[in-house]
Amino acid sequence: VLLGSTHDRYATSHFPNATILQYKSPPDIALAVISGKVDAAFYARETLPEVLRTEPELGVISDSLEEIPIGVGFSKDNQQLRQQFNSFLAQTQQNGLYADMVERWLGKGDTRMPHIPSTEVGGTLKVGNTSDKGLPFTIVKDGRLIGFDNELAERFAAFLGKKIVYADMEFGSLIAAASTNKIDAI
Repeated sequence: VLLGSTHDRYATSHFPNATILQYKSPPDIALAVISGKVDAAFYARETLPEVLRTEPELGVISDSLEEIPIGVGFSKDNQQLRQQFNSFLAQTQQNGLYADMVERWLGKGDTRMPHIPSTEVGGTLKVGNTSDKGLPFTIVKDGRLIGFDNELAERFAAFLGKKIVYADMEFGSLIAAASTNKIDAI
């Protein structure tokens, strides 16, 4: 399982007699299965098509075990930024942009990052990210972060009139970085 993920919690609570190994990145999890170090791994359903395409020796042994809502995280101290994000998200849902993003990244498996016009008026939005999470969420392609998470973050930064700055870190470090205000959002 990915260290600190909901899969970590699920595996620990539902398989108390299993040996649960925790990994710091999705590629490490895939390698553990391929090498035979582990018998099975938990993976986000949305990233499986890309993993299976690039690692044909892997397969799926079960349908979804649980539905887990995902979201953007902010420090409890920054309620204003959370409210701004909620306004931004409501706007993208009303104008159809959010549904378009979901269809392009998750439905069609698009790998092209759209041009997002920026009207930077000042300041930065520092977003914590895990660059090897996998598509459709985040990968590095041609030296640039692409994926659903990155498009959403860049559109939010543009909405705020701020320049986006990414902080690439291990998945397990994201919450601590946000809660201590080292980054603005995850």
